[in-house]
Amino acid sequence: MTPVIYAAGAALTLLALALIVIPILRYRKASGVGLSLVAVVLVFPLAVAGLYSTVSTYPWDDEGIAVDSGNGPSGGDPTNQPAVGEMITDLEARLELEPDAEGYILLARSYISLQRFPDAVEAWHKAWELTEGKSADISLGYAEALILADRRTLKTGAVDLLEFAIAELPNDPRALWYGGLSAAERGQNEIAIERFSLLLETDLPIEFRMVVQEQLAQLGATPALASEAGNADEEGASIVIEATVELDPALTQRVPPNATLFVFAQDSKRPGPPIAAKRLSAAAFPITAVLTDADVMIKGNSLARASELKIAARISASGNPISKPGDLYGEVIPSIAEGKTVTVTVLIDSVEE
Repeated sequence: MTPVIYAAGAALTLLALALIVIPILRYRKASGVGLSLVAVVLVFPLAVAGLYSTVSTYPWDDEGIAVDSGNGPSGGDPTNQPAVGEMITDLEARLELEPDAEGYILLARSYISLQRFPDAVEAWHKAWELTEGKSADISLGYAEALILADRRTLKTGAVDLLEFAIAELPNDPRALWYGGLSAAERGQNEIAIERFSLLLETDLPIEFRMVVQEQLAQLGATPALASEAGNADEEGASIVIEATVELDPALTQRVPPNATLFVFAQDSKRPGPPIAAKRLSAAAFPITAVLTDADVMIKGNSLARASELKIAARISASGNPISKPGDLYGEVIPSIAEGKTVTVTVLIDSVEE
């Protein structure tokens, strides 16, 4: 698996931000811990965003994850770092005197936001013990911390925790994600495909949806396995876009190492997110990408429903599909025929200003 596959797991933390803010307020009232609401609201979003961007560069092939305290979640911002540290110190002191599961859950999530994964493992373990292993949410958090601390636990210590969590929370995005990774690591590809396909049925950010689709492709999933037939037009019409992406030779030197290529199908007459997208490596051109209803960003949508399809390609140095200055791009509006494969060529010949 590629590093971005593991990095995407951290992006799911964004979906659970409310699980930090609300419990910390409740816990403050119950225990009297001196925590600042302003610090929670302002610091934790920065911490989570930092986690997503930082994890994507972790050396996943190493024996474990070494956390550099100098590269904290706020990018070394001296204003934010002490605030988080003070909150954690208060929690640690409170839990030494009066241990309880809710407090350890909050402490574990705080450690995760600071990339202190081994500490998060210990905190989740204490919460798990206090609840006698009967909480699916705690089991899932515990498994996530184990995986972030050491990816090898996808095949060992995190397995039973994930299987329990999936059984109790069959539609939870994090459970499906980590459960899919675990199944793939253990060679259970059919189970992994099933879980990743179910994950695409949930409301995911575009960036993460593309990562899941990429994982399905690596597992050899066909469009039929990766997407329900319900994505097709009600009358059964479908469109397959076979896009060959070429790069203007004049821009060759502007492609950074390890750049990412995004290929989008959009409705040119309707603003909004792409209908379908693929995430590929921008290693060598030309590159061919096939877009079908298996690649749609929103469940139930279809390429056949677009009033006018525009096929766009973007080379991103950051790995983010949202356009940024310096990105290289190109687009074309082809002639579309329903029920047929449409072959188009997209020339990347422009630079985002």
